[in-house]
Amino acid sequence: MAKKKGVKATEGITQIITKAISNIHKRIDPNERDYEVTEATIKDMLCNYSITITGDVNHGNRNKITGSGVVDKDMLAAMARFNVHLACLDDAFKTAGIQNTHEGITEFNVDGNIIGNIDGLRPHSLTHNYVVTGFKIKGGTGNESVILVGTKYVSMAGDHMELQTPKIPLNQSSSYTWHNELSEVCELIREEVALYREGKYTEKEEREQKHVPNQQELFEQGKLEGEELDMFLAEQATTGNDSPENLGE
Repeated sequence: MAKKKGVKATEGITQIITKAISNIHKRIDPNERDYEVTEATIKDMLCNYSITITGDVNHGNRNKITGSGVVDKDMLAAMARFNVHLACLDDAFKTAGIQNTHEGITEFNVDGNIIGNIDGLRPHSLTHNYVVTGFKIKGGTGNESVILVGTKYVSMAGDHMELQTPKIPLNQSSSYTWHNELSEVCELIREEVALYREGKYTEKEEREQKHVPNQQELFEQGKLEGEELDMFLAEQATTGNDSPENLGE
């Protein structure tokens, strides 16, 4: 019996190594890709996405792909960087009276501290009311816009409402002050989706067997900060566990 168990264990390890090597081999040099990511949504920790073929074969064709692997922390972190932009586009900071624009310069006054960049508000409590779960890229090179899709927590209702922005131009013609920062996040998340397509994910079976730290408890204790908090909120939203009870509201 012991021998059979040893054989099975060896076979299991071999399968994991084979999968890892296979995933590495699927990675493509970004300059050699014959497609571009145009949209993606994270749901139930899987990534569903669309691509447009840019190569000579089937040029211009659009394909929708249903994700089969569990997204990793890098993709969650990249998607979470959209949250502060959704909050800003929803006028959360302006309504709270902390966003000021003078002579064309926008800055934020948080408890007497002047913040001159939108990324400085990523840890702000207002930002954590927003969770972006998807994006859509419209237009072509040099004329791209993005639509953010997500949710907003409404305290009076004790629940979340779905939220979608209009198209936000990513070039110099944009009326959105932080379009350059938003464009950088778009590039970051599109690269993560491309890597996901090329094998950068966890197989669902492996995820189920793998021990996952109890971040819910850490959240309730106030021990999650920065990107860890962003990723936790994003994961709760994509798995449908973001009710006030689950989030300790």
